[in-house]
Amino acid sequence: LGNVQDSSIRLCALEGVINLSRSESIQTELVGCGILWPLIRLCLEFDPTAERTDSHQHDKSGFSVQSTNLLAKTSVRALAALTGASAGSKKIPSLLEAFDTLLTKPIAQKL
Repeated sequence: LGNVQDSSIRLCALEGVINLSRSESIQTELVGCGILWPLIRLCLEFDPTAERTDSHQHDKSGFSVQSTNLLAKTSVRALAALTGASAGSKKIPSLLEAFDTLLTKPIAQKL
């Protein structure tokens, strides 16, 4: 039960980041405080094999792979909001350019 609550709290926090990114000043503050790094780390925990199977495996931290993947997908949405790649948030060209350099073209375009 503890991991389910932890996962739910993380998910709510990510949704909060997405919603707060609609404010240009808060968006700038969030980027400035280094929130991008934990979001990138969450993205990298995505397990594409779990999307093809219906297994109930757990990752090394005890979270179900499905909940870890949901967190990864939500962190991609948060990154899109923070960089301005999603509707409703201010575009930050330097961040968009950095992600375009770091990620492959198809993935960067999905942000």
